This record gives sequence, C-alpha cells and structure tokens, in this order.
Amino acid sequence: MQQETKTENGITYVKRRDYWIPELEIPEQKAAGRFGRMRLKFIRENRKALYDGLICRCELNSYLSRIDEEAEEMVSRLEKELLEKNPAPDKAKDQMGWTAHMNMIREQATELTTAELIYN
Repeated sequence: MQQETKTENGITYVKRRDYWIPELEIPEQKAAGRFGRMRLKFIRENRKALYDGLICRCELNSYLSRIDEEAEEMVSRLEKELLEKNPAPDKAKDQMGWTAHMNMIREQATELTTAELIYN
C-alpha cells in the first residue's frame, strides 16, 4: 500500500490516517567537544540573542563544532609557543618535573583560549 504524499513550500508531507506529517531529516552533525560545550553553556546563559538566532537558523551545532576546532587549534599553537619561550626540563632526567611543566603549559594554553574564544 502506497502512502499519499504532497509537497508544499519545499516540504514533503505524508498522510497518516487523518494527519499530514512532514518528512523532515536532520542532517548528521559532528558533536561538539569540550570547548563547544563550554561555549554553549556561556551563550545559553549570557548571550541569549545569539543562542536564539543560532537555534532559529539551525546553525547551533555547526557553530559549536567550528568553535571547538578553532579552540583546539589555538591550544596546540599556544602550547608550542609557550614551550619555545619556556623549555621543559629533560624528560629522561626529571620525569615528574617534565610532566608538571607540560601540564602547566597545557593549562596556560587552555586558559588563554577559553578567555579569548569561549567567554567573550
């Protein structure tokens, strides 16, 4: 049995019993990472107009994915720059010192990134 369909305004509808139901497909989108989720929380609480606009234009997920990618690239770039300015101790001689130094570099890069991209 073939279902009855119609198209209005570029949307296809299927008749189920007495109701016309739109056949909508949600495009597959990449889930936002850590920085995207942080940005989502920030704009939801502090930038309601931006959040509502992104929702209305169905651009929220792509926006958050883009922010996440930019933030990850910025963290990597900042880590390299900070490591050039402040080299780590020799890993073979001082493993704990090297680990602490690298963690400090990562945290500094993450803090700078969140201040610039997430909370502005």
